[in-house]
Amino acid sequence: SRSNAFESFDAYSAGLPVGWFRQIDDDTQAAAFVMPLAHKATLRDSSWSWEYLGGVFGREQVKDTFWWGYGFFFDVGEGEDYALPYLAGSWELNEQLTLSATMPWPAVLYAPTRDTLWRFGAAPSSAAWSLSADQDNLFYQLGSWDFGLGFEKRLGGNFWGVLEGGVAGLRSLRITSDDIEGPEFDIESGPFIRVGVNFRPAMLN
Repeated sequence: SRSNAFESFDAYSAGLPVGWFRQIDDDTQAAAFVMPLAHKATLRDSSWSWEYLGGVFGREQVKDTFWWGYGFFFDVGEGEDYALPYLAGSWELNEQLTLSATMPWPAVLYAPTRDTLWRFGAAPSSAAWSLSADQDNLFYQLGSWDFGLGFEKRLGGNFWGVLEGGVAGLRSLRITSDDIEGPEFDIESGPFIRVGVNFRPAMLN
């Protein structure tokens, strides 16, 4: 990262998630998590700064083809603190097609076979790093999204190979005490290609 005020620097992050899960009854599940995160820039005067992510969630299986979830998420740290309500859902239209509103990964999923999957939707993009004026505290915010089409192929067992492409740089909706900024593509938006491996135990028998 580089600006007129600061020299170029790298950023290091380390975190430890801790979660809890319980099956309330046949159709209801509850979960919670907290994850402390530590960040540090490679500048001489920079020290470790802390951020805390967490949330409490519930999930209701309404019928075999539909479930919905609810709860809240919080982010507390050196930057702007906030808490957000959470609402999610998934509707299986048939054996191949699913409408998924599981935030923050809304998508349309199409599985023509048990070993292939197409995904059309959005996902959080890279973080924007910020450094305090005294170069002491470092923090980040997820302020943009990627939107595109992905293809997944089962490599074996729970592991799937992923190839995805689309447009990066869709700014997310921001609500502050002074203003509301709607989603938009900024001037730095552009194409992206992603290759990776996913772990999907839920897609097995």
